[in-house]
Amino acid sequence: MKKSPLTIGFLGSSYPYKRNIIGISSQVRYKQIFGFNAFFSLWLFFLQKLHLRFSWYKIRRFFYLFVDLNLNHKLRQIDILHFFNTINQGTTPWIATFEGTLPIYHVVDDPKIIKITDATKVEKALRHLCAPSCLQLIALSHYTEHLQQTLLNQFPEFESEIASKIKVCYPPQKLLISSLSEKKLPSDELSFLFVGRHFWRKGGYEVIKAFDRFIKSGKSPVKIKLTLIGDIAVTSGINVGQTLERQHEVETIIAQNNWIEHLSTLSNPDLLQKMKETHVGLLPTYADTFGYSVLEMQACGCPVISTNVQALPEINSDKCGWLIHLPKTSLGHALYQTASEQSLLSATIQQQLEEILYSIVAHPEIIAQKAQNALIQLAEQHSPEKYAEQLEMIYHHVR
Repeated sequence: MKKSPLTIGFLGSSYPYKRNIIGISSQVRYKQIFGFNAFFSLWLFFLQKLHLRFSWYKIRRFFYLFVDLNLNHKLRQIDILHFFNTINQGTTPWIATFEGTLPIYHVVDDPKIIKITDATKVEKALRHLCAPSCLQLIALSHYTEHLQQTLLNQFPEFESEIASKIKVCYPPQKLLISSLSEKKLPSDELSFLFVGRHFWRKGGYEVIKAFDRFIKSGKSPVKIKLTLIGDIAVTSGINVGQTLERQHEVETIIAQNNWIEHLSTLSNPDLLQKMKETHVGLLPTYADTFGYSVLEMQACGCPVISTNVQALPEINSDKCGWLIHLPKTSLGHALYQTASEQSLLSATIQQQLEEILYSIVAHPEIIAQKAQNALIQLAEQHSPEKYAEQLEMIYHHVR
């Protein structure tokens, strides 16, 4: 008798779920699941409305510890739960894809060490990772795997059991052009594209400054076009490097130069089209857990200039793009915790980016070579078909 396909439960429809989980395999069915964690979203909403002060580190564990009393399994016939950054406390078989550490709560973001604020609660979470119901832990990168292993080193009683469940699976990325001949680009100018919802953290200021100096030097033999996509307004959230003075400086440079195009937002289809119309992508970021935009630009035949922090060297290199080399910690993070560190980091990014621009205009033929290498790397390392096969093997482990 033919077995019915497995039903995979997913918690949300956010970008990471769409990118790594929902609809990946044609051999399984997908259903959105419910959990009692949703009540905490309402609680947080009211706290914010009342302007009450609270510690994010103390409450965010409620969002990443899933509780459903196994009702999804019993009532909705869910075979396996597949989460992103979330830990299941029930006995329904589950797997989790993660980008940093599991758990992510009570593990403070620190560039040098894995700092834990409440070891008891982290230990409790790790016990769930050891449970038989936890089938697999999918790390987005070797950087992620290294972070998790560094965390586990502090809990040797769980280390071997959890480490044996970790598997690195790079996110899938389909090719958005079949060959470079599809890129109808002008021959009399070089176009560059920066995309950053978090404009300042992703190096938007450094891009503006480096390009402005480069253009003013008068040494470029070709016209330059720079497209910036992202909101440059200073916000109240955590956005390293932002100041009102810098915002005014960026606005002035944009207003005074017609070679710059600035768009606050762009729909995804229009953004992908813009990537296809661009020679070189830009992500000189201070910090980025993975860097999905790098994959998307590469898939459009657009090699990328990025920094070498966190997982970025795993998807970008001097073979298929350009790397800005920053001083890094043993965890792969750049240092920008203090004002002096931020100043040094910003200057380093600007200097190396400017040097790369000079090398590109001197040898523009290298763009096509790197773009072709990027397409080859995507086909080998980020194949959607191979990724689906990996997930199917993990899913069918339950049977």
